[in-house]
Amino acid sequence: MQIFKTTSKEQQDLYEQFVSTHPQGSFLQSPTWGNFQSTLNQEVARYIITDQNTVILTAQFILKTAPVIKKHYLYCPYGPLFSPAAMQSQQDLVKLLLAQLKKDFPQSILTRFEPKETINLTNSIKTLRTQPAKTFVTFLGQTQEQLLSNMHQKTRYNIKVAQRHQVSVKQINWDDKAELVPCIKLLEKTAERQEFKDFPERYYLKM
Repeated sequence: MQIFKTTSKEQQDLYEQFVSTHPQGSFLQSPTWGNFQSTLNQEVARYIITDQNTVILTAQFILKTAPVIKKHYLYCPYGPLFSPAAMQSQQDLVKLLLAQLKKDFPQSILTRFEPKETINLTNSIKTLRTQPAKTFVTFLGQTQEQLLSNMHQKTRYNIKVAQRHQVSVKQINWDDKAELVPCIKLLEKTAERQEFKDFPERYYLKM
């Protein structure tokens, strides 16, 4: 088996093809997301493990700073991704990956994996998730009645409440700051009221 950090365009294309076609692949593991994080002055690293020239694992890490203690750690959102042939050797592959990370990032105090699928790792501690544990995909080609019937009763109720309060929804031009900023302000208020983590305005404008 071989492990390497993606540097060349050929390696980058190989990485992107694996992530984009993987059943558990996420935009959070895509080079595009990593490049966006780089514009925020975050250090990003992507790794590939191959076996006989076949990709069996990919992982993208963001070097983050822990609050209060101000120490660095590596974060792998919705990763790593394993090929079907590699599922039985997850432990060995993660050990190989961690050994490489220790060499490349000696300043990192820990590595945080947050895969969609469960990985049974020794010497690991389970913590609260940063990313949602589950997401739901709905086919929008249905009629309005079908969409509503597939929703939870409480969701249908909330939609009716919103309609009674004359809440309206419109599509905005993301390039128009005058339209985008009020949306961000609404998100900030919602995050404060519902007590979930938000990002500063400059983050959304850059994204």
